[in-house]
Amino acid sequence: MCMHDEAAPHYIDMIDQTTLGHRFIKAEFNITPRIGWQIDPFGHSAVQVYLLGAETFAGAFPEAYEPPNGFYFEVNDDSPIVQDDINLFDYNVQDRVQYFVDAALAQVS
Repeated sequence: MCMHDEAAPHYIDMIDQTTLGHRFIKAEFNITPRIGWQIDPFGHSAVQVYLLGAETFAGAFPEAYEPPNGFYFEVNDDSPIVQDDINLFDYNVQDRVQYFVDAALAQVS
């Protein structure tokens, strides 16, 4: 994933940062990004909305702008945590990753 910083002072910087990230992904993995996603806990600027709309992507998230069920992690949410300490009894990284992948694949099918 590559994402520009919306705190960039000018929209040209946002475009440059996204372009740099896409070029990195292409150079490192030989993959051209086809899906755009930008997550920002502080909201989006009007420029961000315009730029995402202007980019040419083949995919979209059908569930609007939400994570899969069980991955909200908000205050008073009962989503299970991802316990990544293998020494603890409730280590669950493989299970949580598989659940996330299954949920993402279900969204695109």
